[in-house]
This record gives sequence, structure tokens and C-alpha cells, in this order.
Amino acid sequence: KAFEALGADIVYAENLQDRSEYEHLRAELREETPMMLAQVQQAGPAGSEFDNSASLFAAQDIGDMGYSLALFGVSGLQAYVQAMQRTAESMMQPVVAGGVGGGGVLDEVDSTILCSFPMLKKTVGFDDVDEFESKYNNVE
Repeated sequence: KAFEALGADIVYAENLQDRSEYEHLRAELREETPMMLAQVQQAGPAGSEFDNSASLFAAQDIGDMGYSLALFGVSGLQAYVQAMQRTAESMMQPVVAGGVGGGGVLDEVDSTILCSFPMLKKTVGFDDVDEFESKYNNVE
């Protein structure tokens, strides 16, 4: 309520203990006060101390509780780091005689984590660079 009284543009809720606490917080504030619920997904084997999947709320559930925004703030970064680690580990494997992979080359299974080169070019903006170069490449 103090943040709301001070004119906060949004109230940010994170790391409350359960759904009832999030619902209680929402009920304490004016309906027009925008609220964001933030969550961090923990990775780990199901049921381990690192697995928090059972306590996460889906975006629909967050909306149903009256929150305007759902933030899964570092999920993309977590996926990126995992992919980088997996790729580096795979590339560091020794070359297997007569096999594919190792010595810096991804094997058939690990190559499925790679996007196509055209997709990479599009995502990082190489298509724009190619277009720019084609326009001005023959300027004298």
C-alpha cells in the first residue's frame, strides 16, 4: 500500500510463499493499480531441491489472480547458458575414429541444438547488412 500511496506506476511481486499470498496482495491494492508477478524457473531433476516447477504459475493463472504482467525474467538467459554449455562440452569431446563429431564438430544429435545459418543471419540482422551492401556495392 505504501508504494501505491507514493504513486508507483506498478507494484512488483516476487518470491511470496504461495498463491494465497499473491491473491492477498492483489486484494489489498486498488483494482486499477497494475501489478507484475515475477518468477524464476529453477532447473533440476523433478522433485529435487532445485526443481520449483510445481510452485510456478502459468501466465493464465497470473492473469486470473488479477495481475497485469507475468515476468519470467531470466528463462531465456537460462536456456541460452545451458545451450552454450552443452555445445562447448560437445565440441570438446575427442574425435571418435570413424565417427562423426568431436574435435570441435558437433555430432548428429548435438547438431539439433543449432539453428540454421539462414535463421542466424535473419535473427542477428545480416539480411539488413546484405541488403545495404547490395544497394551500395556498385557505387562509383
